[in-house]
Amino acid sequence: MNWHSPFDSPGSDAGPEAAPPVEAASAPVPLHYSGATARGWLHVSVPRAAGPDGMAGTPTGVEQVLQLAEAEALLADVEAWLHTGWDPAPAHAVDAPASALTAEVRDPALAPPGTRLVLPPQALHGMTPPDTLLAPRLAWSAVVGQVHLGAVPVEALAQLEVGALLWLPASFAERWPVALHDRAGRLPPSAGWLDLAAARLVLDASAPPPEVDPNAPHVVLRQPVRAPLDAWLGWPRADGATGASPGWPLPAPWQAELRTGQTMHARGALLALGGGCGLRIDTLGTAPSRAVTPSPQEALAPGADSYCPESD
Repeated sequence: MNWHSPFDSPGSDAGPEAAPPVEAASAPVPLHYSGATARGWLHVSVPRAAGPDGMAGTPTGVEQVLQLAEAEALLADVEAWLHTGWDPAPAHAVDAPASALTAEVRDPALAPPGTRLVLPPQALHGMTPPDTLLAPRLAWSAVVGQVHLGAVPVEALAQLEVGALLWLPASFAERWPVALHDRAGRLPPSAGWLDLAAARLVLDASAPPPEVDPNAPHVVLRQPVRAPLDAWLGWPRADGATGASPGWPLPAPWQAELRTGQTMHARGALLALGGGCGLRIDTLGTAPSRAVTPSPQEALAPGADSYCPESD
């Protein structure tokens, strides 16, 4: 990696009596660096050490160079992973776009803990990171997903009525296969399986996600879910762990809806009976559903009402 054009600030020989008042200094903020690569623009923010008074002023060019050097191992591993050169230069703080994928450093051998890496989705292209960039060394951002619970026969649309129970054929499998779809549309679907009786949703990267025909009637869980990016894409963990088991914290009844494309046909609650599950229909409707159309802000910063599935 080569350094280009640090934004230097002139020094000062003034004594302590010439120092600016504390209120004129700013609280320490990360130093930001950006650079173009063959896989798009990458951005890194490195935490900045505070001065003796807990404050920090305008960074000098020397400080910017030294602070970026603290993240040299991270930058080198990212270059090797993406097979592209990366020569980040000082930049102003940039709000990550809704499509951005982020990771925060936890391993001080890579960079100061809290260092934040921002990548565009196209930078990944299905490549698993090296061991040094896997969790728990990096904490990858969460993906907000919609759970597709399976298709139903098209003939069922003509038999819908309030109070009826619409059986979900996929639920009768030994493991109920489900597909998680990125609500922001950045990532391919992820496979999982659902054990409703145990209130458990598990990501299963070893299985292909069930195919969902948008023109066929299918049932989706109305509640969004959150899954770490690495679990979504099936990346292993550096420590060999399988991840936490947060379970399914939603209280029953679990709300779902029957849809074809953006048209909502029926809405109700999931009801487990015998060896399968059905949708107990509470309301009927034909208006386009907005249940799976998040704002960019929602996709990037999901609300507290979503939950995180475990990974297998």
